[in-house]
Formats: sequence, C-alpha cells, structure tokens
Amino acid sequence: SQRVALARALVFDPEVVFLDEPTHNLDPISKKIVEELIFQLKSQFQKTVVLSTHDLSFAERFAHQVYFLKKGKIVEKGEAGRIFSPPLTSEFS
Repeated sequence: SQRVALARALVFDPEVVFLDEPTHNLDPISKKIVEELIFQLKSQFQKTVVLSTHDLSFAERFAHQVYFLKKGKIVEKGEAGRIFSPPLTSEFS
C-alpha cells in the first residue's frame, strides 16, 4: 500500500514529496523496495523528500538534514553527518 500511495503522490509531478513513516510496519523485503523508491525519487527524479520516521538507521542513510522533535518542538537540527556522529568529547558520550 505504501508503494501505491507513493505512485499516486507522483502523478502530479510535485517538486516536494512529503512522506509520513513510509517504511513503518513493512516486512524486510517491502521495506527495502520502498527505501529504494525513495532513494530514486531523490537521485533520479531530483525530488525534495521530506519524511518523518522513527527508523534512525534509514534516516542516517537517507537524510541530508535532520530535525529531532520532542513533544512537537525541535530539540536538535543539523546535517545528518554531524547529527549521527559520536560526540566530539567523552563528556557527551
């Protein structure tokens, strides 16, 4: 159903695609297919993809910019490489 929803969203050729938990509750094979479709949107079709996810592994592989929310408020934001890197000092480890 996520693949169908994604295809439906692309019919109008939007510049920005919004996805809410696109891989939630998918079996591993379907999850991989949906992830590949999202990567294609970004790379081949040059779409800006804004998505929400609890899957930090996927966010780390996919995202350029990351925003962490807590109770509806942004608590941290930045480039994915910085956000997902270990702290620079042991004080924050």
